[in-house]
Amino acid sequence: MIRDNINLVHDYLHRDFANPARKIVGDLSYYGTFFNLIAYIIQIPSIEKYGLLTPQSLLAKQYVVFLFSLIAYLSLYAALFSTTKSKFSGVLVVATLALQPLFFSSAFYNSKEAPFASLFTLSSTTCGYIACELVMLLSTVQTDSNAIKRAYRLSALQGGIIGLCASVRIGGVITLFFFYAVLAVILFLTDKYKAKHLWLNIVKCCSLTLAVAFLTIWVLHPVSYLRPLGWIVETLHYFAHHPLDVMTLTDGEWIRSLATPWYYVPKWIFAQTPIMMQMLTVTGGYIFFRSIRQNNLMTNAIGTAFFLQLIVIPIFAVAAHMNLCGGMGKFLFICPAIAFFSSLSLIRLLNFVPSNHLAQCLMALIVCGTGKLAYEFVQIHPYQGSYFVEPLRVDNMQERWRLGRGTKEALQWLNENTPDDQSTLVFLSGYKEDGVIDDYKKKQLNMLGTNALRTIGQSAAYYIIVNNSEPFTAGPGTHCTTVHSVERKLAPITLKIASIWHCN
Repeated sequence: MIRDNINLVHDYLHRDFANPARKIVGDLSYYGTFFNLIAYIIQIPSIEKYGLLTPQSLLAKQYVVFLFSLIAYLSLYAALFSTTKSKFSGVLVVATLALQPLFFSSAFYNSKEAPFASLFTLSSTTCGYIACELVMLLSTVQTDSNAIKRAYRLSALQGGIIGLCASVRIGGVITLFFFYAVLAVILFLTDKYKAKHLWLNIVKCCSLTLAVAFLTIWVLHPVSYLRPLGWIVETLHYFAHHPLDVMTLTDGEWIRSLATPWYYVPKWIFAQTPIMMQMLTVTGGYIFFRSIRQNNLMTNAIGTAFFLQLIVIPIFAVAAHMNLCGGMGKFLFICPAIAFFSSLSLIRLLNFVPSNHLAQCLMALIVCGTGKLAYEFVQIHPYQGSYFVEPLRVDNMQERWRLGRGTKEALQWLNENTPDDQSTLVFLSGYKEDGVIDDYKKKQLNMLGTNALRTIGQSAAYYIIVNNSEPFTAGPGTHCTTVHSVERKLAPITLKIASIWHCN
C-alpha cells in the first residue's frame, strides 16, 4: 500500500498521468496511509530480512496495531481524569475498555479498525478539551493576543488530529463535524453564544481547524492531488455505498452486505457487548444528560463528544442502508465510548448511593461480574472476538453467528497430523492463491479455495477447513467426516470456531 502511494507520487513528479485507473476512488491500495506509513517504517528491518508477507513482518505490524490501540487507553484515561479529577476513574475506564472482548482481541491484529477506533477516541477527547478551552479563551471582551494565538494553535492541533483520523479511515472526517457540534453545545450551555464579539474568533478557529484537517488528509493521500475537493466527495460516497457483496451469519440468518436490515447493527452490538456494560452505558448516558446543567464545562464537552461517537455513525449506517459486513467489527470505535459512559455511570452511582453498605454491595457485584468476564477471556483465548452475551449462548452457536475463523490453529493441526512424504490437498473458504496463510503451513499442504472443489474427482481424498465466514456445503455425493475441531469453552457451551473435514 505504501509502495503504491510512493509510486503514485513518483508519477506525479514525472508528470505521468497516462494511467488514470491507478487513481480511481475505489482502489483501496491508496487508503489508510497514516497507519500503514508508520507500520511500514517499523517493518522495514523485517521486510528486508524476511520479505513483506511473512509471519515475521506481519508480527511487526501487529506490534504497531497494539501500540496504536494504546492511544485509545491513554485518551480515555485523560478524558475521565479531566472530567472527574480522579486517577481511580482513569484506571477504571482503562480496565473497562480492556474488558470489552472485541476491542481487546482487535487490538492485537486488526490493522484497520483498531487504529481508527484509537484515533477516533483521541479526537473525541481533544475535541471536548479544545472546544472548552476555546470558549474560555475567547469569551472575554478584551481577549489578549496571547489568548488568541493559543486558540489558533489548539484549533490547528484539532484539525491535525482529525486529518490523521481520516487518514486511517476516510469516515473519520465526521469528527470535524463532531468538533463543531461540541463547540455549539458548550456555547449554548454557557450562554456565550449571545456575545457578538466571540463569533468572529470562533469562525476563524473553526475555519483553521477545517483547513488543517483537509490539508492533512490531502498530504497523506497522493491519490487526491489532482482533484482534492472532488476526490473527498466521491470517496465518502463510494465507501458509504461500497459495492462489495458478502454474507454475514447473524442470528441464524445469512445477511447480504448490500441488503442489511435495520436490526443488523443493534443485534451485533447487543450480541458482543457484555450485558453489564450495556446496562452501565445506558445508565451513564441518562445520568449525564439529566445533570448536564450541573456538570462542569469539561464534563459536558467531553461527554458530548463521546455521546456523538457512540450513536451518530451507527444510526446513520442504519438510516442510510450502508453496506455492512463483519458484525460489530466495523463499529469497533464505539467500544471506547461504551467504556467512557460505563465508567462515568459507575463513578456517579458510587457517589450517589446513600450508604457505604450499598456502595460495598454495588462494588461486590461489579467485581464478581468483572471476574466472570476475565475468566471467560482466558477460556476463549485467543478468540475473544467470538465472545457472545449469555442469552445467545446455545449449542449450535456456529450455525447462528459469525465466529472467529481459527484457520491458523486448524493448519497447525494439519501440519502435525498429515504425512510429510506426500502432498495433501486442503481447501479453505475464501482462500486466495496469494494468501498470507501460506506462511503458516508446511510445503506438503497444497492450499486451494473451496470454489476449486468442482475440479476434484470423486475418488480424490482431501481436507476442508470449515468456518462460518461464508455459506458452504461440501456438495452432492461427497462423504466427509469431522477429524478435528478448533474449540473453546464459553460456559455453558463449547464454541466450535472451525472444523477440519476429511472428504472423498
